[in-house]
Amino acid sequence: MVYKPRPKAFVYIITNILRKNQVFGNNKSPNLFTQLWLARSGPVKDNYTSPALCNPNFAWPRPLWAISFKSLIIDKTSKLKAGHYEILGETIANFEFFDNGFNPYSRYLDVDKIDLILRKRVGQKIQYIEVQVKYGRLYKFNPKWLVNTFDYTSWKFFKLDPFKNADNNLFVAYVFSYPDGYKGDIFIFPANVFNNLINSGIICDTKKGKQAKVYIAHSTKDNRWFLMKKWSFKAINTETTIDVTKYRRNFGFK
Repeated sequence: MVYKPRPKAFVYIITNILRKNQVFGNNKSPNLFTQLWLARSGPVKDNYTSPALCNPNFAWPRPLWAISFKSLIIDKTSKLKAGHYEILGETIANFEFFDNGFNPYSRYLDVDKIDLILRKRVGQKIQYIEVQVKYGRLYKFNPKWLVNTFDYTSWKFFKLDPFKNADNNLFVAYVFSYPDGYKGDIFIFPANVFNNLINSGIICDTKKGKQAKVYIAHSTKDNRWFLMKKWSFKAINTETTIDVTKYRRNFGFK
């Protein structure tokens, strides 16, 4: 849509009405409301508008309602430049832990693989739990070698044995989000269990050395979640997958 300049007479009448109603300050500088209204008129040069508008090359920014929605859509490149997605996982995890009776605290520095510390009163005792948060996007997944078995999966590279010597009080919260948003799929693993799951993933040679490519996929048949131990298999069993369903929403930290 193209916004045509308003006639000077119209601007004159409106600005004087606004001035009489003390919308303009003593310095004849329009407030934010007036700036947004005048934004549609473009550059105007007369003695009854703000001094800034007397500059023929000056125009107030368009109001928010005049901005095209297409300009608000963040493309893939912009998302990559915006930083890593872990902060999204931490934000979701904070709300989830709070809703389940914990008081989450963020670490000032990410040391010892700890992002959050959870505090909860249990009777006369205070319980503290350390958590590292991971975030993963779920993508549509229907492999040709096992049709109509999975519908979504998320994958991520991990170094081998990242939690080899982890404390028993450390847990990994893995937050999964669908293309249309988060739907409650947060997995809470004991760190030593998650370490074994990583080592059970698909081992790959990368520029950073050997790493595990960890696929966690959702099954359409029984609404269960599986870690894939290999690629291209014909059946779900203990040799091809590991069932991780019991760790979904594991707020009992078992």
